[in-house]
Amino acid sequence: MKSSESASSTLRKKQQFIRHCLAKGTLVTMADGTTLPIEQLNNTHTVLSGEFATLPVRATSQAPASLDETLTIAGASGHLLTLSDGCVVWTSAEPLQAGELKIGDTIITLKGTDTISSIERRAYNGILYNLHLSNGEQPGPMSVSGTNFFANGILVGDHQVPTPI
Repeated sequence: MKSSESASSTLRKKQQFIRHCLAKGTLVTMADGTTLPIEQLNNTHTVLSGEFATLPVRATSQAPASLDETLTIAGASGHLLTLSDGCVVWTSAEPLQAGELKIGDTIITLKGTDTISSIERRAYNGILYNLHLSNGEQPGPMSVSGTNFFANGILVGDHQVPTPI
């Protein structure tokens, strides 16, 4: 096996792709600055990305929660988001899975940054949603210029963003 094939195989083994991660009712920021609940989005919508570019929605995905728990993260400035452990959230240092976030971490928001003031585990028996966005190119792993969007004002990755496991 060539070293490039070996590195590629190792990379695939150390990543997972999170397909469903946001609770029903999560508000997604549209390209025009308005918000819509994630469950109402389809391929006619365009969202605002972390670089304030507009990204068309290719598709949405949804599934019953595969875990009995979700995390609800709260920011000191009032941001509140319920999501699965594996959903990617952009911090000022790097994108992290929600399950790796800690109180005091600085998260990227629509208006700049916020500091996580609480993280609570909660039972969730509903549907989890995510978006499949198009940016015209293949995003790199954990790329800030990749496919991300604002959910309840917090920058999160779409289902294409690989997360280390």
